[in-house]
Amino acid sequence: MSECDLQEGAVDALEYLRAEGTGQSILSAAHQSMLDACVEYFELGAFFMGVLGARCNQAYGKVDEGRGWMEKLDSGPHEVLLVGDTTHDAEVAQAIGADCVLIESGHH
Repeated sequence: MSECDLQEGAVDALEYLRAEGTGQSILSAAHQSMLDACVEYFELGAFFMGVLGARCNQAYGKVDEGRGWMEKLDSGPHEVLLVGDTTHDAEVAQAIGADCVLIESGHH
C-alpha cells in the first residue's frame, strides 16, 4: 500500500461529499485488519462512518456484512449507492437493495 497513491481527486471528492452531508462507508472484501491499515495509512478515517472488511482470509460474507450495515443505517432500497469495481460488487448491491455504479479504474 505504501507503493501506490490514491486516485487523483479522491480526497477532494470525499471532502465534497462530507461537506454535502453525504454519509460514506467502506464495504470491502479485503481483510478487516488490512483495510483498517489502509484507511489509517492514507488518513481517511474521518470520512467514513463505517469501515467493513472481511473477517476471514477467504473474504466471505460481503453480502452479509452489507445487509447488516444497511440495517444499522436504517436505509431502504435505492437510498444507498454502492460504488464498486467488480461484477461481484454489482451482485452485492442487488442483494442488499442498493443502487450501484461500477468504475473501470479499480482493482478488478
